[in-house]
Amino acid sequence: MHEALQSLIPPRAYKWTIASGILLWGLYQHSQRSDLPEVPRKARPGLYSLPPSVRKQAINEIYPEDIYPGGGYADLPIGRVKYWLLGPEHGEKLVLVHGFSIPGPIWRLLAPRLADAGYRVLVFDLYGRGYSDAPYSDYTVELYKTQLALLLQYLRWEKAHIAGNSMGGPIAAAFVDQFPHLVDEKIILSAPAGLLDSVPGLNYAASPWYLSLLIIPLFKKHVRKSMGLVAGGPKDELKTIANLQADHLPSFVSVLLLTERHGPFRGQHSSFKSKHFVGKKVLILQGSQDDIVPPEHAERVKNLLPPGTSCELVYLDGAPHDIPITHADAMFREISRFLSASHYVCSS
Repeated sequence: MHEALQSLIPPRAYKWTIASGILLWGLYQHSQRSDLPEVPRKARPGLYSLPPSVRKQAINEIYPEDIYPGGGYADLPIGRVKYWLLGPEHGEKLVLVHGFSIPGPIWRLLAPRLADAGYRVLVFDLYGRGYSDAPYSDYTVELYKTQLALLLQYLRWEKAHIAGNSMGGPIAAAFVDQFPHLVDEKIILSAPAGLLDSVPGLNYAASPWYLSLLIIPLFKKHVRKSMGLVAGGPKDELKTIANLQADHLPSFVSVLLLTERHGPFRGQHSSFKSKHFVGKKVLILQGSQDDIVPPEHAERVKNLLPPGTSCELVYLDGAPHDIPITHADAMFREISRFLSASHYVCSS
């Protein structure tokens, strides 16, 4: 074809025809471009967007919007965030960061008691969970620590002690590393994840082809079952909270998969090693019967903290993973002791 055209068109005219075609194609492509920036997709709304009748029937009994006093919403650039402020306005500030799938309610046995003890407590839902929005994101640790930084700015908090449970542990550590000026003297890590590098399935979870299959009801049902997102018994509060989110938030399952693949479950060694822990005081709480985060990981986290960090590792005998619910009394005692101590030494 190329040779046939050359034989029909004089060489000089042929070259001019080709050049003109390329120029016209370039002009056409340029005309299709817009000088305006692409409008980012709006974050998907949280539980607050459900009709009142649905919330009354399915949500309010176990996770009402006013589960704590002092609730509000922060409309941040990335998406809307649900938060609650408990305790005296001028008390020492403490942020509670929840984990993978259970948002604000994980702290329901601790937050009110800490507030009654005189602390100004901030509870909030991470993006993609509960009443907070679900931005279009890979759900890396950068998203979560940026969410917290923007929320503190919105609330005009200059700094605060920070406590992270499960996945909230490496989020807290990454926050210390990135925003040390926003972190007060003490950090609490409860059953901290962040070092789960050998968990099977994390390398393919949330791949584009895998997520695309979630539109198939049977496949989505299978994925939910594999993640434990099936209806629990009437006394299984935590499973019920996770399951109701999967039922009523279309993005919830994909958010969890994205978090599993890209989030702070693994690869957070550098966060725990951060030089910004130097001079800080750290309490690590770990259940001895934790079947989610191996108990020995707590010792690994402690050993990663840099010299000059005051640290204490406390094992709660017989405790499983969700110690803010199962061992709230013991956790409250340890946190109260830790926060009120003026002198602190490294021990385990």
